[in-house]
Amino acid sequence: MDENGDSEKLLETAFREFEEETGIKLNLDRNNFIDLGTVKRRNGKIVRVWAFLGSGKEKFVKSNYFEMEWPPKSGRIEKFVEIDKAKYIDLNEARKKIHKFQVPLLNKLREEIRKKGLKEEKQRRLF
Repeated sequence: MDENGDSEKLLETAFREFEEETGIKLNLDRNNFIDLGTVKRRNGKIVRVWAFLGSGKEKFVKSNYFEMEWPPKSGRIEKFVEIDKAKYIDLNEARKKIHKFQVPLLNKLREEIRKKGLKEEKQRRLF
């Protein structure tokens, strides 16, 4: 991936997805983002992840909906929210709540926080 090619498009896609799923429009200043790299899910899907320092005042006002057959094999299509709740948590709490494949992301984030000299209380504002 070159710096100005695919990675730029991926970050723009991440901005769009984040806004669609949370209702928060991000400032597109790339200097505020921490590239945490990629992880591979069990299904083989590769996920690219960034973190950013928020203000702590962001409000999660809306969520996308998705449709699926529910109950299974009923022939009935139902709508569900993609995000049912959101809140700030510290890295230790996040480690307890995430999937195992995501743990390397938290390790990388902790490393980047230390490199940037951020204080512990600011971690709660990282997305």
